[in-house]
Amino acid sequence: MKTKVFIFSHVHWDREWYRTFQEFRFDLVKVIDKIFDLLQSEEYKYFILDGQTIVVEDYLEVRPKLYNTLKSWVMSGKLLIGPWYVLPDEFLVSGEAIIRNLLFGVKISNELGSNIKIGYLPDMFGHIAQMPQILKGFNLEYAILWRGVNPSKDVFFWEGLDKTKIISLHLTDGYYNTFIINYKEQEKDLKKHLTKLKEKANKNILFPNGGDHLIPISNFKEILNDISSKNKDYIFIESNLIDFFSEIDKNNINETIFGELKYPSSAYILPGVYSSRIYLKQKNFELQNILSNIVEPISVISWLHGDDYKEEFINLAWKKLLQNQPHDSICGCSTDQVHKEMLVRYDEANQIANKIVKDCLEYICSLFNLDKNKDYFILYNLSNWKYNAIIDFCFDTDNLNLENISILDENNNEIYFEIKKSYDTKKFVSEIDILPDWVNIKRFEILARIENFEPLSYKLLKILEKKSSIKLKNIFEIKENFISNSILSISVEKEFLYLNYNDRKYIVNKFIVTGDVGDEYNYSPPINDYLIKAKIKNYEIVENNYLSLVLKINYSLELPEKIETDRKYYVNNKVINQIETYLTLNRDEKKIYFKTIVNNKAEDFRLRVYFSQDIINKNENILYYDTAFGFLTKDLKINKEPFDVEKYKERKEETFAIQNYASLFSNDHGIALFTKGIPECELYQENDIFYLSTTLIRAIGWLSRDDLRTRGGGAGPSFPTQDSQCKGINIFEYFLELFDNDFNSSNLNKSAKQYSNNILIKQFKPKNTKNNYILKSLINLYPENLIITALKKSESDNGFIIRFYNPTQNKTTYTLSLEKKLNIYGAFLVNLNEDIIKNIELLDNKIQGEINEFEIITIQFVTCK
Repeated sequence: MKTKVFIFSHVHWDREWYRTFQEFRFDLVKVIDKIFDLLQSEEYKYFILDGQTIVVEDYLEVRPKLYNTLKSWVMSGKLLIGPWYVLPDEFLVSGEAIIRNLLFGVKISNELGSNIKIGYLPDMFGHIAQMPQILKGFNLEYAILWRGVNPSKDVFFWEGLDKTKIISLHLTDGYYNTFIINYKEQEKDLKKHLTKLKEKANKNILFPNGGDHLIPISNFKEILNDISSKNKDYIFIESNLIDFFSEIDKNNINETIFGELKYPSSAYILPGVYSSRIYLKQKNFELQNILSNIVEPISVISWLHGDDYKEEFINLAWKKLLQNQPHDSICGCSTDQVHKEMLVRYDEANQIANKIVKDCLEYICSLFNLDKNKDYFILYNLSNWKYNAIIDFCFDTDNLNLENISILDENNNEIYFEIKKSYDTKKFVSEIDILPDWVNIKRFEILARIENFEPLSYKLLKILEKKSSIKLKNIFEIKENFISNSILSISVEKEFLYLNYNDRKYIVNKFIVTGDVGDEYNYSPPINDYLIKAKIKNYEIVENNYLSLVLKINYSLELPEKIETDRKYYVNNKVINQIETYLTLNRDEKKIYFKTIVNNKAEDFRLRVYFSQDIINKNENILYYDTAFGFLTKDLKINKEPFDVEKYKERKEETFAIQNYASLFSNDHGIALFTKGIPECELYQENDIFYLSTTLIRAIGWLSRDDLRTRGGGAGPSFPTQDSQCKGINIFEYFLELFDNDFNSSNLNKSAKQYSNNILIKQFKPKNTKNNYILKSLINLYPENLIITALKKSESDNGFIIRFYNPTQNKTTYTLSLEKKLNIYGAFLVNLNEDIIKNIELLDNKIQGEINEFEIITIQFVTCK
């Protein structure tokens, strides 16, 4: 019986990589022009445009008059686009960013007449554990992937954390296949290649035809006829992908692969990208948090009070962010110029986001009918948890002396605050209804304690010219080498920092440097490696009040300046890298906050920071870390794989990418490390002590090289990338939290989200003269371990959606209550694409339901009849 070979012709288009976006787009226009010609001449029956719709936008920006031509080819089913907006890296972006990526991609695809059912993931550097649930949430029935997995047969079931299964096809030899494009030179090897694919085939063979940035050949039919005549055991069919899946023998799918796919068994997964150019990851982390956790929720709240929803600007900011999330962009594995252009997109999106937030807050503040002669602050807690924290903000005044004022909430409860600093300055005022001017003000930097701040609600603070009556006892203790907040203490001993808590002692903020002569894709130590530990030079208290204590620690690192040209030995020159860490202890908290500033003058090294756990029996401890819409566990395993690998092989690393945290827990206590955009972590052992580590800098100078010890070949062109040495000032933020319970009782997600998205605050003077009802507490979700990831206006334009998920391994009943004075006309369970699944019973603005382990639920509330 002959084997069918389904050939899908495609081009893989990295929007930017070893060339810039504009340089690559110049060629993209030529390629798509040629595709149109070849479809018109019927040289090709189908062509796949790489599963991402941004190439369509990029093309039409140059060829706007060809919109109808492009749409006609899509509607005919001959040109296949989507479902993605861009092909992202999955580990370095948030779950919500992945969903928005597909929302844009599916919408653009549908507008052009496409209804693709395949989640095309050809070149991502591994895959997250919840991708099956995400794909199914967009009505995608199948997945095509390559890296990170090597099943026994090419078709298998891929199962997500929530047990969602999706039929998946593993591209046995990758998407990059030039046997047809380069037929003359490769014909002799085609039979052997087909045999290899047949051995792995479930039934039929899926055969890619295309590669990176390659224009399709004009004699495709001629070559296909020749191949058919010389390979009589096969039937060659031009494919649109879906016909391949329609002929799968589903009864012959005998393998289910669970969760995260990131093993280098069949292709490089390039794990060094987790720590290449950390500054990009930090900006990405900040922006996606602002958009999904601040911009959209405050925009919904403002809209529910009658304001315009800034949908076009929100979408523009999201697109700017998503354009930085392709796997060659956010991974930091492109040329210096590419990454410089990314910084501009981040800045533009941040400008849009900040302006939206400012505008929404001003609108909400305009609704309050209060004393026009008084100063007020509006605070928003946009998380779905009650907030107890110490916050800092500025108060600007032209006539008040804060030494003689008090701050009260709307219930006239006094708020305790400290003045950190005050100074005279000028403030530039410029609005569309105000002439630009500089105004003289006195600015006070304030630290305040906020307690019992309800979830998704506001607080109104007012300033009174009356001396505060609240008195606090100073609970901080300061000695020569010791500070304490009465719960825990920090001491400096033998040039290292120690944390003391509950008769347990931890080493914290320990910096270690080793050599790194890898590239932007992979860490690789030199043969003559070194290991240097930073030493504490001095330390001092730089802030001391009743709410917080800040210790500044200066470290010194003497490092080799750079690697020799032979890439084996380091030059004899030494440089000093100065490290400053600002360590903050807050009143009544089991948390230690760190802000570390590294002035890097060296090259070709890896800098990590380490935190120990008091592990005695490692079998009683588990390493947990979060991933998009869930968490994963790892054994306490130290990587003992040899550094030197065979050709075309890649060293298996024990590094892992986090969204927010990594933690070590025993049955009754644990530690958790939270970071702001520092994704790479690894377990480390020194003597009998285990450490959590996170990588702050990987200073490397090449996009790709083929002389690495840890990867047996190149991963791209060998371009020098001096900026990836990360010279100059690098700033990192992270914090450590201590727990007196097990992981399941700790609710690390609450700590993570409230750390990443602080209280929103704005000072204002009232202007309104009539009373308006301001929605006090918009939403309450119970139980509190559920996590809201989205509060946005619905795509259908008649309401808003709330998305939340269950980050536990237990099915539970949830209750979601809305503000009773909010006019809600109906509620629907919708999928991730916001298609209605079913009606939900709404009683007294409250709904109840069940949510399975790791399940994502999206609910649409209708606010317009």
